[in-house]
Amino acid sequence: MGSPHTRRDRYMELWHRVGADATRLAFLLDPDPEAARATARRAFSRCITRIQDRRSADLIDVWFRRDVVRLVARRNRARGVRRALNRRRPEVDELRGQPAARRELWHAFMLLPLKQRAAMVLDVFEHMPRARAADALGRSAA
Repeated sequence: MGSPHTRRDRYMELWHRVGADATRLAFLLDPDPEAARATARRAFSRCITRIQDRRSADLIDVWFRRDVVRLVARRNRARGVRRALNRRRPEVDELRGQPAARRELWHAFMLLPLKQRAAMVLDVFEHMPRARAADALGRSAA
């Protein structure tokens, strides 16, 4: 299997290869920057446990993005349940001071279902082919 130092170097190389893209995806799906960073780190730690051979290492970017979407969805569900239980008002607008058009666009984007937001991010910002994006989201390409 290799020494721990070699394994650590391999994981660091994987993080540098796919971590920035998945972190950017988390930032675009979750309005809380700290939660987005934590989501990306948690998704990576879950994905590296799946690496068993070279072929699976090549698929880590797909697994990573899929886990980011799942973890953000789980967090959003939990946040919604907490809000319903506490019957609080929604969180304070974090985009104050931004141009009105940008705030409106962000709010409209955040109203879309998570899978649609993820598909848009992968298509528009990541320039990922639709078949690969569908695979990353666990959906059909149609």
